[in-house]
Amino acid sequence: MARDAGKLGIGGAIVLVSGVAQAIIVARALGPRDFGIAALILSFPPLVFTFFDAQAAEAVVKYLGQFMVARDRSKALAVPKLAYTVDIGLALLGFLVVAASSPWVGQHLLGTGGYVELLLLVAGTQVIVAPADTSRAILTSFGRFSGVARVTGAAAILRLGLVVALVGSGGGIAAYVVATCAGTAFESLLMGWLANRAVRDALGGSWWTGRLADVRGSVREMGWFLLYTDLSSLVGVFVKQADIVILGMVAGPVQTGYYRLARSLATPATSVITTLQAVLYPQVARLAATGDAAALMRRARRWCLLGGVPLAAASLVVFPFAPQVIRLLSGDDFVGATAAARWLLAGSAFVLTCFWLRPIQLATGQVRFMFLNGVVLGVVSVASFFALGGPFGAAGVAAARTVVAGVGGTSAGLWRLRSLSRSGRLVAGPEPASPPVALVS
Repeated sequence: MARDAGKLGIGGAIVLVSGVAQAIIVARALGPRDFGIAALILSFPPLVFTFFDAQAAEAVVKYLGQFMVARDRSKALAVPKLAYTVDIGLALLGFLVVAASSPWVGQHLLGTGGYVELLLLVAGTQVIVAPADTSRAILTSFGRFSGVARVTGAAAILRLGLVVALVGSGGGIAAYVVATCAGTAFESLLMGWLANRAVRDALGGSWWTGRLADVRGSVREMGWFLLYTDLSSLVGVFVKQADIVILGMVAGPVQTGYYRLARSLATPATSVITTLQAVLYPQVARLAATGDAAALMRRARRWCLLGGVPLAAASLVVFPFAPQVIRLLSGDDFVGATAAARWLLAGSAFVLTCFWLRPIQLATGQVRFMFLNGVVLGVVSVASFFALGGPFGAAGVAAARTVVAGVGGTSAGLWRLRSLSRSGRLVAGPEPASPPVALVS
């Protein structure tokens, strides 16, 4: 796990450094108000697309690995085709919704009739980006962690270069949005090309040669798994996107700019969590298939003590120096982001301690609980954003996100895991096994 996470970590480190540098450059060039408007333009279309995103990555990892172990090449080849078809079809619907609502958004959320073209540009980019998670899931399923790291790192460097060139030349909000969209689209297209190479090398054909009829017998099982993971991911992603939009509605673009910068400072911990979970999930799925719940819980404790706790402590190093860091990086105009940054850093550290929880939940089939838990936390989170965003601005939204989604959601997941472990219902016994095949070509 450490070796593969290290590969992704290199790409993540490049993304992190370039992302922080990008936020500093744009914040200094645009100022709090325009930086907040740009954040709203880049956040509204993704918020709409959360309702049109199948979130098929977890299902791809699960069923692609399952069919590979069963030596069923035809079904394995059909999995990415099904996922890509759903991804692109739903994304086109999302684009139509953004196109229809963009004039209203420009007038009421952004306070001007302009920026409609930029909203449409971001929406069009989202259509290109829609298959990216499926491509990433394919690559990680086949152990192509180096490829994922190279693509994410190259895209981050390209994005930063475009931001420096366009925003630095005085392009303003439009330049920032165009540079971000170009880098994101490049990443998605290159990831898709590498994913198809991995499929072709492992299965002997490109993903579009798969036949959807080959997985007809598994559609019901796949559908339920996809439904629950999709709905739970929908709630989680919606909350992550809604915070900026709601803050912009109740507190204005200046507070939104503060919050956007604060989120950038919490990015390192978030990036580490995503990287570790991407590497861990395939391993946990194979371990859960053995039916040895005791071994799984021993591993979880080891991951927590030797991985999560030290990483969480390291992520809090900047906590007492947040005001100085913000002044150094973005200037005195952004010192109002200090409280929000501290709340988000604390929440990220707590979740980082339990980075192993979500892979275990997915591998042991806790998708229904994840959905129900996500719905409750999502409703409470959105209500808290409205309630605290008005009087407390960026700090209020950051506190709500940390307490409700971070501490509350993770604590509920830990309680459920402990309950299933004690009752002996954490994992089912192993099914009759066929000789396994390597997932790495």
